Amino acid sequence: MAFAAVVAATMTVAAEARGGTASAVDRARQGLQSYDLEGRTTTRLISELGDFVAAHRGEESPTLREARFMRSMAAADLVLLADHHGTPELVGRVAAAYGLAPGALLAQLDADLAALEIGVYAASARDARHALSLHAGARETTRERPRGARGDLLTLAAIREAAAAEEPLPALAALAEDPCPSGPWNDCEATFAHFAERGRRAVAVMAEVGPMVQRLRAQAQVDPFAAAVLLDVHRDLEAVAGLELRPAPSLGEELSLAHVTTEAPRVRVDVVMGVTASEVRFGFVPHVRFDDEGHPELVAAGVPILPHTVAVPFPRTLRPFPGPLGALRDALAAHVPEGAVIGLGTTSDAPAHLVTRAWLSAEAAERTPGVFVAADAGDTLRGVPMRGRHGPSDAARQLFVRLGGHSVKTRGGGSVDIPRVRSDNGRLHFDYATLESRLAGDRTTSVRFMSSLDGQSLTTTVFLAAPARRPLVLELP
Repeated sequence: MAFAAVVAATMTVAAEARGGTASAVDRARQGLQSYDLEGRTTTRLISELGDFVAAHRGEESPTLREARFMRSMAAADLVLLADHHGTPELVGRVAAAYGLAPGALLAQLDADLAALEIGVYAASARDARHALSLHAGARETTRERPRGARGDLLTLAAIREAAAAEEPLPALAALAEDPCPSGPWNDCEATFAHFAERGRRAVAVMAEVGPMVQRLRAQAQVDPFAAAVLLDVHRDLEAVAGLELRPAPSLGEELSLAHVTTEAPRVRVDVVMGVTASEVRFGFVPHVRFDDEGHPELVAAGVPILPHTVAVPFPRTLRPFPGPLGALRDALAAHVPEGAVIGLGTTSDAPAHLVTRAWLSAEAAERTPGVFVAADAGDTLRGVPMRGRHGPSDAARQLFVRLGGHSVKTRGGGSVDIPRVRSDNGRLHFDYATLESRLAGDRTTSVRFMSSLDGQSLTTTVFLAAPARRPLVLELP
């Protein structure tokens, strides 16, 4: 309940309980309907209420509780408004009115407000204590945060600052806990379920903006603090309205892409197309746009939106020579709009010839992939630009991935074989360290691979081989 509304609710009880008129309390009821931030009217009322409370020390009555509430809330509000408006001299006046040195004010306000967290005053006192803790530097999260004008204002200010950061998504994510702690597939609100964990946190804190603005607008009619900051609230809303966030999508349990550890850029694609050992799944990558009132809108180039996917099984019998698959070609043509940017990836266990067949099917549908994608350790989508080429490549550097290792042929520099090496446990593995050293320099690179190569080995090789500023060339039959 807002400050002034609480005071109004207690006036009748207090009037009946006191034997005579407590003039300081009566003046405060009238004078604290709004705050005098530049003059001394409000601080004088705080001082008078302090004198009234001191004169009745040891007593207990509804009027005294009301006086303590009005004194503590008004003082806390002025401290918060001084910080918000950048007027630190106001804090000195509040401390003097409270009979304390400025350095002792916050601790005393917290103690006085804690004593009021009972009955009709509890919600307002809790809101003020929460806001003062944020003012003192406590970390804000959205989970179990008290709902009130003071905490809402400080949270809005933190969101505005984070949204203006060079990298707004991690800055916003730091303000919230995961709204889906059990994962996006377990009782997770629909908007959040489409994103990986950091994205869910960023979207969750931004989704608070609209409700907070609505609450502050309503409370401005009855709460002097909300009335004093309403113009600032609208400025905060204008600062974040129209913001777009592009978090990493939640790929879902059925589409677990191979992982990479190399430093590859985060990518923007409209569609993720994942090849598994038994089927191809594709879904649209969403992003979130916030409207003029701060409400989130899920945006994607089509449906279904990840983690939901269209699944197209591979035929039980495949021709030895890879070619386009009619069912996959038709599904892509039906669901994916022309011009959509498609990211093609593979699960770790899918044989490479299935990647070839998926590419050829997309090409036949005139929906050719432009990015090879994978997931990093945090399940953020990473990718490298690529283009396909039918037949032998004329790239300056040509890489062939065999089951026994890598072969690198460089124009004018001959060929080198990089065999698999044996680890301490006796198992053979690709020598990626040597391969990386051989691939130094930003040169046009093509990759050819054996059809039985596993998806993880293909993915790791592609990301190592990709030039910094040129698309990788994928050799196709």
